[in-house]
Amino acid sequence: MLRSLIDPSSLPLRGLPNEERDLAIAANNSWVLAFDNLSGLSNQLSDALCKVSTGGGLATRKLYSDDEEAVFQIMRPVILNGIDDIGHRQDLLDRSIVINLPSINQAKRKDESTFWKEFMDCKAAVLGFLCGVISHALAELPNIELINKPRMADFALWVTAAEKALGWPEGELTKIYTGNRAKAVDQGLESDPLAVTVQLFMEERTEWESTPQKTLEQLERYLKDEKIKKSKAWPTANKLKQRLRRIAPALRTKCIEFIELPRTSKGRLIRLEKVQKEPTQLTQLTQVDNVNSFDYDGRADVSDTIKSQLTWRETNNPNGYDSCDNYDGRKSFKSNTDSEDLVI
Repeated sequence: MLRSLIDPSSLPLRGLPNEERDLAIAANNSWVLAFDNLSGLSNQLSDALCKVSTGGGLATRKLYSDDEEAVFQIMRPVILNGIDDIGHRQDLLDRSIVINLPSINQAKRKDESTFWKEFMDCKAAVLGFLCGVISHALAELPNIELINKPRMADFALWVTAAEKALGWPEGELTKIYTGNRAKAVDQGLESDPLAVTVQLFMEERTEWESTPQKTLEQLERYLKDEKIKKSKAWPTANKLKQRLRRIAPALRTKCIEFIELPRTSKGRLIRLEKVQKEPTQLTQLTQVDNVNSFDYDGRADVSDTIKSQLTWRETNNPNGYDSCDNYDGRKSFKSNTDSEDLVI
């Protein structure tokens, strides 16, 4: 549904390709990439999706040639859908908006024909509203200034510029986006046994400095399951610095700083220390708080401005605006699937 609004396709959903080259070709021929029913991502594809989301290039040999290259320079929004926690690596999660969709009660499920008819009835109004939001954002964008920019800085600027058109209070994007990124970071930390162990290890101390080998030996004392040591999820001493470097931004949100010290006679040393957490502020007027942007039943609140853009339907539909509503009168498009995680 999201893709059909701006990038209709005869194949709206597809399986995730196995190679970065195939992903680049798919992105080169689409404006929105939507991958369905995923159970996880390989490290290679996770890194490739990071490049696709923030912009990156790929050069590969042209087929049927020896000395010619095909160059792809791409930046696209990506939708990943699946029941499991799809993203685990912190660099991908830091570029993502994670949405946990509520399960649909059996009594409220709809057949395909009814569902798509209701969506098509609303589609033109939704697209028209989005065009109005973009027009307003283009006018406001030169006046927007963020004090501290997140990793997805252009996204934050764009949506901040669109806040008035969306009917949001000033700084609403900061609250929602910061809270969502914090939840995504927590998800990544919880799924990484090394990150979990480092947090347990640092609960009893304010600093630690030693070689990778001795650090790993101490961390292993905090493992609750000995099987983890023999799994690929647990690093060797040679890979410990690399793994800590990757999860360092997430550990920093838990007030744990990872520092690589210069080589000494004992070799390279690892330093972990607790630091004081500083308040984050993205706009001049809005202080970031720990905000839950969802109401009690897990669905995002819908702006009254959107409803006002759809009031034309009240005069063209006997049931008015409620023909696309759920039981409580709020706008909601739902699929016929069970609860799934949607990562945009």
